[in-house]
Amino acid sequence: MLILAIETSTSILSLAILEGEKVLGEIFIHKKNSHAEKIHSAIENILKLCEIKLDEINLFAISEGPGSYTGLRIGFASLYGICFSLQKPLISVSTLEAMTYQIQKELLSENTILVPMLDAKGMKVYSLISNEKREIISPPKKITINENSFQEFHKEKVLFFGDGSEKCKNILLGKNFKFIPNIIPQAKNIGILAEKKYSGNETLNNISKIAKPFYL
Repeated sequence: MLILAIETSTSILSLAILEGEKVLGEIFIHKKNSHAEKIHSAIENILKLCEIKLDEINLFAISEGPGSYTGLRIGFASLYGICFSLQKPLISVSTLEAMTYQIQKELLSENTILVPMLDAKGMKVYSLISNEKREIISPPKKITINENSFQEFHKEKVLFFGDGSEKCKNILLGKNFKFIPNIIPQAKNIGILAEKKYSGNETLNNISKIAKPFYL
């Protein structure tokens, strides 16, 4: 199965083409406020890079957020149009959940808590909480960070990561708290999770039920 995945929830535009879980190609564009301008040319470029035609893609995947309202709208609008014209399925995946798959397995000892964070301005972040098996403990929500945040996990190893975690370093001071740098949402993980959600029965007829932005 060939999958084209797109991640537009932050200022970084990410695209990937996968065959199953094998990544055939990736593109990252680090230019703020450029999603609308770059997304269609980026799709053309990654198809050329992988020597694949658009109508050969079996499944399209999109990050559903939370994140940038404008970025998410651009991503969804682009793939809605493509999937409608090609009559191909589109599946959306939680941006925060996909981020947990970027944490290396050697960091995931027993009783490890994963806390991806996306910046929501001020001392607010979009976040969820999962265990080392990436099972969701607390679903995505917008929270305000203070010195008491996540103290219920003070006996466990807690890994914070994502662009919202940097501003929390001097506030979240638990002895078992660890901050993992340079973790950004990536399209390849959106694609991997989308295939897991794909049952083989999802069609364009129920696209609106399976692919919706989660603005939070």
